[in-house]
Amino acid sequence: MERVAAHALDEDAVEGDEVIFPGGYDVLPRTLAEGLDVRPGKTVTAVTRSAAGVRVDTRDESFEAAHVIVTVPLGVLKAGAIAFTPALPDTVAGPIARLGMGVFNKVFLQFPDRFWQDGVYAIRQHGEAGVPWHSWYDVSVVSGRPMLLTFAGGAWGREIEQKTDEEVVSSVLGALREIYGDCVPDPVAHWITRWGVDPLALGSYSYVAVGSSHDDHDAMAGPVDGVLHFAGEATWARDPATVHGALLSGHRAAERILGSPIPLAGLARGVVRS
Repeated sequence: MERVAAHALDEDAVEGDEVIFPGGYDVLPRTLAEGLDVRPGKTVTAVTRSAAGVRVDTRDESFEAAHVIVTVPLGVLKAGAIAFTPALPDTVAGPIARLGMGVFNKVFLQFPDRFWQDGVYAIRQHGEAGVPWHSWYDVSVVSGRPMLLTFAGGAWGREIEQKTDEEVVSSVLGALREIYGDCVPDPVAHWITRWGVDPLALGSYSYVAVGSSHDDHDAMAGPVDGVLHFAGEATWARDPATVHGALLSGHRAAERILGSPIPLAGLARGVVRS
């Protein structure tokens, strides 16, 4: 809490319905990638601007273009994993340095049978009992199996990334058994995210840190010298830290490059179709 700016305390409201893709978020990038030349496995190490345009270097290949849109997570930019030449101007480098990149990990536990009450969407512990695990969500309808989801954010989210799967699962089970007792069986499967130590993410999503403001999100988008653009949830001030914010930021960058509006309706129909 001590790292979050007061500016960020009003980010709880998001307009519209919450939507779950039963088949996963893959439907979005797969739909967007239809008909495109996508080169997986190419980790970018440098981006160089010149009078001729922009060159993007990977470990084993280079690409040249008139414009480049950089969509790597804020954590990767903050770590300096990509060398920008010339150096980014302060109008973009400043927001990258000031905004925070948080860690918010998920722990899914699949059980042989349901032990919690029917019709219960969320299980919560309040006060001291809710440290470190305070909420579980029933995602059985989406997964098709008896499954609970819990979260680990902030310092605790980073701490569990250093623990083994067995240690994390044991800790979660201990908290659940404080509520339901011995009727909580051992899980038959589990999934744990570790976004903070993923070198291609280095965090989950951005937040307004002390010393930054909402304006930093949009300022980070650029463009730089009219050829270098940034997109991703961290560059969208209205709804940062959201999937639709990331999508809309990419839409904005594309419109800037093309110099004309692009209707979103076609994309929505494509996602529904997929």
